[in-house]
This record gives sequence, C-alpha cells and structure tokens, in this order.
Amino acid sequence: MAIRETGVSYYGLSYVEHAERDFQEMIDHNCTAVLLALSEFDIDFWRPNIKEIVQAGQQMGLTVYLDTWGIGKWFGGEPPSLFLTNNAGNRQVSALTGEPMPAACFNTPAFREYFFEICDWLARDV
Repeated sequence: MAIRETGVSYYGLSYVEHAERDFQEMIDHNCTAVLLALSEFDIDFWRPNIKEIVQAGQQMGLTVYLDTWGIGKWFGGEPPSLFLTNNAGNRQVSALTGEPMPAACFNTPAFREYFFEICDWLARDV
C-alpha cells in the first residue's frame, strides 16, 4: 500500500510570508499536506491572515487542513482561552468536588454557539 499523503502540523501561524517559506520547506521534504492548528488567539488576532495562509498553501500545492486547537480548553491545547476569560460561568464542573475546571463546558449554549460560529466562519470564509 502506498502512502498518498504526508504532512505536518503547523502552529503559531501569523504572517503569510513566513508561512510560504515554511510551506516551501515542507514541500522540499516531500510533504503534501499541512494541518494548521488554530487557537482562539490565532482566530481572534490573526483572522485576516488565516485565509491568506490557507490560500498560499493551496496555491503551492499543499492540501490544507484546519484544526480548532485549544478552543475553550475543551479540545486540549496550551493557549489561553478567550472564551473562558470572558465567560467564567461556562466552565466544566468536577463531578467529584463541584469545583470549576479549566475548560469550557460544551453543554452550555454560550460555548456551543461560540464554537459553532468559529466552525461556520472557517467553513464558509476560509
């Protein structure tokens, strides 16, 4: 069985010109795909650049995947959660102690709406 796709995960995206150089290095090492790990900070602060970075990767021949990394700390990841900073009452609660946990509760309407808005933007506009 032949391997049809090789790729790497790419974190900390911000500037298109840096991504293009990194993408070229990936291609030079026989990668055919890149997974862009998007934290809440990336989406909030670098939103205008994300679309350009995706387009640059595609134009260079890479398959580009988007990963919502660390959103609400629910999906893991190390960056701070802007959602949790602004919505402390929407945290997971420990079943053992009742204390708030450092992750968003996916069962709260506020977090679901926040997350689905991100997904909708990524699917429609990127």
